[in-house]
Amino acid sequence: MDVVFTEFSDIYLEYSWRWLNDPEIKLLTRVSDFSRIDQKEWYNSLIKRDDYLIWGIEVDSKPIGSCGLKGISDTECEYWGYIGEKDYWGKGIGKLLVAFAENIAIEKNIPSIWLKVSRMNLRALGLYKNRGYVIESEKNGLIKMRKDL
Repeated sequence: MDVVFTEFSDIYLEYSWRWLNDPEIKLLTRVSDFSRIDQKEWYNSLIKRDDYLIWGIEVDSKPIGSCGLKGISDTECEYWGYIGEKDYWGKGIGKLLVAFAENIAIEKNIPSIWLKVSRMNLRALGLYKNRGYVIESEKNGLIKMRKDL
């Protein structure tokens, strides 16, 4: 399986619309409701932001998800990511997403990375714990975890 991190172009907007509105993915990612206008405004804002990095994820040239870092500062950043194509769940790709994002943070000399994960997302929780993330807090079923790099 050839996993590639690529530019998040407008091609990904339709995919991410479908992925993030899938009931199961919406439940696991805890993404807020958004309209197509909201999505387009967010996408158009990316070019002006230096605190946000985003990549599309492809396997064998097929878009399957996206990941990124947001809230980037000199001291920390927040990781986020998801695999939207369910056929690719449970194949170890999530490990690659997290490792990729951590490596970018290390290259940028950011000493700490954190994330939020739903208590219901057991696969992701296990992945993050195995990669050394530690629970900082929990509120309303959303767990905040951090790792020093």
